[in-house]
Amino acid sequence: MFSWFGRLASRLRWFIWQRQIRQRFRHMSQSDIANRIEPSQRELLREFFGRSLQGARHREENFTIPVGLKRLTLEQYYEIARRTIRAGKDIQGVQRIRLRLAERALGQLDNVFETES
Repeated sequence: MFSWFGRLASRLRWFIWQRQIRQRFRHMSQSDIANRIEPSQRELLREFFGRSLQGARHREENFTIPVGLKRLTLEQYYEIARRTIRAGKDIQGVQRIRLRLAERALGQLDNVFETES
């Protein structure tokens, strides 16, 4: 179990990481960000997130990161999903689930986030 200091440090790292992503893509439109995702990475995103709400829920229950899915690709998708949610366009909640999945994957790839046991 983490101490309060460990939890605070983990949340601080998460906040800094989130801010870095927003800064990196701040001058780009959603379509510009999406267009920079390589076709092979798009396929890996489809494999990771599945299709529709059911696909996203399935991945939540059976969490695995496809081999070859890049950190940059996850960051790009994270920003696209964040903007979609912020604009109020995530009616079914698919992007919210995918955002959580991307956070979890990025955390595992880089140990950015720490979870309590």
